[in-house]
Order: sequence, then structure tokens, then C-alpha cells
Amino acid sequence: MESRVELKTLTVLYDGTCGFCTRQARFAQRIGGIGGAHVRLASTADPRVLERYPDISRETANRQMYVQEETTGRRYGGAAAVARLLREVPIIGLAGWLYYVPILHQIADGVYRVIARNRHRISRVLGWQALPDDSCGEGACATPQRPTI
Repeated sequence: MESRVELKTLTVLYDGTCGFCTRQARFAQRIGGIGGAHVRLASTADPRVLERYPDISRETANRQMYVQEETTGRRYGGAAAVARLLREVPIIGLAGWLYYVPILHQIADGVYRVIARNRHRISRVLGWQALPDDSCGEGACATPQRPTI
């Protein structure tokens, strides 16, 4: 009898205008590949991405990262998204399950909110600009300016 292992696909929806976010998403893609999941990245700065996810507004996408399981459609946001990604990584995957311990859950959510609110400041301090090969790295997805009259 042949056994087949189904490769999970996790889609990470992240802010491609943020150097910190872009680097963390790329890191998640690298470590996800070590485990049992294929991690696909989707920059929410690209309007075509948000068209595929009509239930996520631009404002919501700017507040937190999302991870969606493509086989089930289940979606995780914020610290829960980070925990979902961690669960796929050998050895440290247990840390992803620790998110569900009540006090750790609240701490992780609080830390995530602080980082999310300050992500552009963190990017500037670390010198992490949006990567040039990101869909919005050179401002290609910037909101057009209204002409002044």
C-alpha cells in the first residue's frame, strides 16, 4: 500500500511596504520549507492580493499579518498567525502550540500588537526598507496622489 504525505500550503498575507514585515515573511517562508508546509507569500500592498481576499480590508491588513491554510481555508491573524507558522517547524514547533496556553496567549497578543504598531519605526531603526524585488518595493503599489487644483 502506497502512503502519500500531503504537503500543506500556508499563505502568508503581509505588509509588503514594511521592511521588517517583508523580512519576517521571507524568514517564515524559509523555515516553513524545513517543516511539512509550503509557505506562499502575498504582499497586501499589492491590490490584486486584497482582491483575492475580499473579507480583508486594507486597514485590517495593515494591523496584522494573516496565515491561511489553503486546504481548509482556516485563517489566523496576528500572534496566532506566527504560532501557526511555528507549528510547522521541526523541533521548535512546540512553541507554536504554547500560544494556546491562556497567559502566554495574552502576552503574545500584546507583544504582537506593540511590534505591529511600531513596525515601520523598527524597519527604519534597523535600516530595513522594503526589498527591491517585493511587489511594492519601489512604490509600484503606492496609492496614487490626487492632483492638486
